[in-house]
Amino acid sequence: MKKTVVFLAVAILILLCGCSGNSYLTIDGKSVEPEWVLKIDDFEIGLEEYRYYFLNLKRGAGLSDEEWTDEAEEQLRSDAVEYILVNYAVEKYTAQMGVALDDSDMEKVEKEIAKMIKDCGGKKKYRETLASNYMTEDIYRMLVTSSFLQKKLNDVIFNGDGVHALSEESVREKIDNEYIRVRYLMLKHGDGKQEQAESLLARIRAGEDFVNLVNSEGEESTMNGNPDGIYFREGMVEEGFYDVVSALEINAISDVYNGVDGYYIIKRLPLEQAYIDENIENFIDLEKQNIFSVEVGAIADAMKIEYCDVYEQITTKTLK
Repeated sequence: MKKTVVFLAVAILILLCGCSGNSYLTIDGKSVEPEWVLKIDDFEIGLEEYRYYFLNLKRGAGLSDEEWTDEAEEQLRSDAVEYILVNYAVEKYTAQMGVALDDSDMEKVEKEIAKMIKDCGGKKKYRETLASNYMTEDIYRMLVTSSFLQKKLNDVIFNGDGVHALSEESVREKIDNEYIRVRYLMLKHGDGKQEQAESLLARIRAGEDFVNLVNSEGEESTMNGNPDGIYFREGMVEEGFYDVVSALEINAISDVYNGVDGYYIIKRLPLEQAYIDENIENFIDLEKQNIFSVEVGAIADAMKIEYCDVYEQITTKTLK
């Protein structure tokens, strides 16, 4: 059901808490330091930058060495490239919109870095904290600078008379006309899971309580115990999921849908005005994210990626 959102992608990883020249890559027993790992249009991405995304995403996957399959390795490589691609698409978009950091902004960058050093308990602890999260001082500075630049871009395009300025009234109209609300039971892909999903659907159709089964059998924590379900519109979820749900009547339940992340049994629900009123700021942010995703995604799709000669040999076993 997930659809990648490319809104402030750097900011997602910057929440994770060495010096250049360290040898991070060992291939066939030899230390290797390629001049660059990726070229994205005119941007060159070095080993330290690639390593930051690659190893933090591996950590985030939460898989043991025994669970780490070739498929997981390939997905990790793909995800790392996607994060980097998005960040440089954002940089290109920022330049196109004429947004840049001024001296006042750079002072804020320096203050943010100084605050991080203080919070860590000094320069030595700061460097240790960065190293424990696969960062160098240069990488952290780049991430902080990027986060400030993206915030400024966000202000320019969405606030006041910006090119994508949004009013509460326009967002409420979009919610009324385009949004769908659902609750679903999801089972992750695996042996026998499709049959299990079909069995659960049969029990629901025979009269068992849908919500109780979502809470007791569902394998997505954000849905279990969630009475509100989720709200979305076309373009915010995978296309097949949207097609299935948009064809349902209110309170109707779908057949088993085989999605990207698992098997879904979906119930379409009516929009709740009280929920919308209480969360209108979240809906506005969601619209901003979607607009940003479309704009940056179009740029990313047009960017050319080139890989270094040893790219295929940069793996979880060779990169440390």
